Amino acid sequence: MASGNAGHGISVFTGSGRTAIVTVENSSAFLNGGSGFSGATSGGTTVLTLRFDDATANAGSGAIATGAGATVGITGSTLVRNTNFGMEQTDGSLLRSLQNNTVEDNVAGATSGGITNSTPI
Repeated sequence: MASGNAGHGISVFTGSGRTAIVTVENSSAFLNGGSGFSGATSGGTTVLTLRFDDATANAGSGAIATGAGATVGITGSTLVRNTNFGMEQTDGSLLRSLQNNTVEDNVAGATSGGITNSTPI
């Protein structure tokens, strides 16, 4: 659980030439000053997978992917009542949704950017 942080609740960031692969499962991020969950890069590779997580009432988005080389995948999660969007994709990143998430009542809207809808195999 991540709550009350000045920035993002849970953030994974890589710099040039670095790689991070992280899965967050059955966790919550709420009332943070940034987004609930963030996967970002500045020239590296970041893969953040969110499974059965809750992002509620954050000052940013519920989940955000930022930077070319950053991938955020979301499945079975709840992203509600955030100040920005439920899911936000920016700056050449990739945000994938398995289409089984609850995304509602976010102030700026449900999504921003290009959300890639994935299907189970």
